[in-house]
Amino acid sequence: MTIHVDVRLRYRNSSDAELQEIALAYKDLMPDAQQALQTEMNARGMQEGVRTIQVAEAELLAEASGPEYFVVGNADESMPGWFQLVAPIGDMVFPDFCPSCGKPADALYPVANAYLSKPMLSTVAKFEQLQYQVPHCRACRSLIMRGGLQNLLIILAAVASLSVVVGLWLGLRVGMAVPVICLFLLFNKIRALARRSHSGIVMLDYDDSSVSFALKDRNYAERFCEMNKGRS
Repeated sequence: MTIHVDVRLRYRNSSDAELQEIALAYKDLMPDAQQALQTEMNARGMQEGVRTIQVAEAELLAEASGPEYFVVGNADESMPGWFQLVAPIGDMVFPDFCPSCGKPADALYPVANAYLSKPMLSTVAKFEQLQYQVPHCRACRSLIMRGGLQNLLIILAAVASLSVVVGLWLGLRVGMAVPVICLFLLFNKIRALARRSHSGIVMLDYDDSSVSFALKDRNYAERFCEMNKGRS
């Protein structure tokens, strides 16, 4: 690889502090600049800067290889005590016991996630959804449905109240637009509220190639991985 002389001279004439700052943006540099930066830091014995570059290179490698499928880890701080995993999108099978209570499953309940997207060159929003039918016990399914209905009623009551207040203040047309505006602006908040159900499995996110789940029970998560690893 040919390295531009001006890049090497720039780094050679930079202070250690300046090189360290450049290293923080290592992933945004061109390949020749990355190599020149590594060479200069190694020549100066800048161990901290070299470690920064090594971390950045590891992150680049992870991004290039994509997510690691079917590895059970801890969920983030918004769901303490839960576990999380990523799976490739496609047909999946789920354990035949309830993810909420561990009892034998005798019913199905949809686990889903959805987005509102606006395609380019279009003024119409598109509703996109991914859904899997997951075995639950009947008792937990009923509990989840009641909790979901309560959340929906709370949201509808809040939006209706806001619509009435805005309508009285700014007029009927503006008041009628409030529910639509709330749907667009608060869609992610509504999704987050929907996660606070009694189900032991929640679909966190998805894209064209993968889907991530949060699971309440580690044994359920590991069994799910065992059942699906050979299917990907």
